[in-house]
Amino acid sequence: MASIMRPTLLLTATFLMLLLSASPALCDRFVYAMKLKADFIGPPTVSQFDRVISLSEDDGAAAAMIILDTPGGRVDSMFEILKRIFASEVPVIVYVGPKGANAASAGAFITVASHIAAMAPGTAVGAAEPISGYDPQTGAIQPAPNKTKSYIIGKMESTANMVGRPSEPCVEFVTKNLVLTPSEALSAGVIDFVAGDVEELLSQVEQFQIHGTLANGSRPLVTLSDCRVEYVELSASERFTNFFSNPTLAYILLMIGMYGLIFGFASPGTYVPETLGAICIVLALFGLGIVGANIVGILLLLLGTIFLIAEAATPGFGLFTAAAVVSFVFGILFLPPRWGVEPAFYMPREWYRTFTVTALTLVAGFVAFFAVSMRYVVKTRSKPPTTGGPELIGMTGTTVSALDPAGQVRVRGEIWNASSSEGTIETGTDVRVVGRKGLTLIVRRAEVRT
Repeated sequence: MASIMRPTLLLTATFLMLLLSASPALCDRFVYAMKLKADFIGPPTVSQFDRVISLSEDDGAAAAMIILDTPGGRVDSMFEILKRIFASEVPVIVYVGPKGANAASAGAFITVASHIAAMAPGTAVGAAEPISGYDPQTGAIQPAPNKTKSYIIGKMESTANMVGRPSEPCVEFVTKNLVLTPSEALSAGVIDFVAGDVEELLSQVEQFQIHGTLANGSRPLVTLSDCRVEYVELSASERFTNFFSNPTLAYILLMIGMYGLIFGFASPGTYVPETLGAICIVLALFGLGIVGANIVGILLLLLGTIFLIAEAATPGFGLFTAAAVVSFVFGILFLPPRWGVEPAFYMPREWYRTFTVTALTLVAGFVAFFAVSMRYVVKTRSKPPTTGGPELIGMTGTTVSALDPAGQVRVRGEIWNASSSEGTIETGTDVRVVGRKGLTLIVRRAEVRT
């Protein structure tokens, strides 16, 4: 009997050892996380959200996490992100971080819609009042019309109700431009956790029932404290599009490009200003295309450039410069896309203030540059000619060849065709210029005074 038991015990011990050695792999759960600092939420941001969620679904991750920092962006892109969250097969965590980050306007919507919402200390969420742009008459920041505001309020309320978050503070993001700190958002039920970093956040998620539902309609209890974090890095192309989709940067590049074209046309020869200017304008148009800028605003800015090039080529004492300034100012006002019932451009009021200051500062630089330039143009035009025939009259030179009566003379280090006004003049004789016919100087001996 003992001989029979020994092999059995040996096999049992071997099986248990294999099971224990395999258990870490069986319990190796993970969360995919992507750091997304989106200066402007647009189509590239939608692709990045989709990539990390799809990767989490395909690889069996316990959850997909977006570490979000954004002032807002395009409304259509925001709604595409919300649809992707609602269709996800894994819980989607939106973590407003790192410290100092914000989730404003469109970012507030995305935070509310997530299955699990969290914030780092020193962050903020809210400021979702819809702004339609600038008043073309006064230039003041203009709130969205009531029908648009009602539309956004309804969308926010329905989103909050669908995922089971309190609708009152979420709606106040829109109606009162409410901004909440992490502790305030946690107390109001807008978010679920406050954590200093990703690891601390995961350690807090124990048997937590998600907000909303997954694609299959379930609301699972989620535990992530035993999960490791796998960061999904942005590709080079994603970093490129994120960088150039900033509307303020695109506008600055457009103005730099205009400067380059103007300098190039005003002083041709090196081709460097024109080349750099063209590159900047192409990058600017690429960025403005991503953000969905108003074509009227872009055309007005380009028209201003044409006016400045015309001023540089044929100075009109400020007429083209004045037309350019008017075009630039109205281009700034019309650059953000115009809204219908469904808004197009969802950025906080503070962003509009910053954009206005930046844009008007660049326009002021243009005005100052051309004001100084035109001053020198006028002074130059009022001076007597300092080159050509009038300047040479009265100067002395030396004959290079005998003038009989035609020949050549050296005046001011230059060789000129010359003709004698008093007969033959020998080579090496000092002469004085007394006139000019085309490219031929009229000279006589220097001893003879004119």
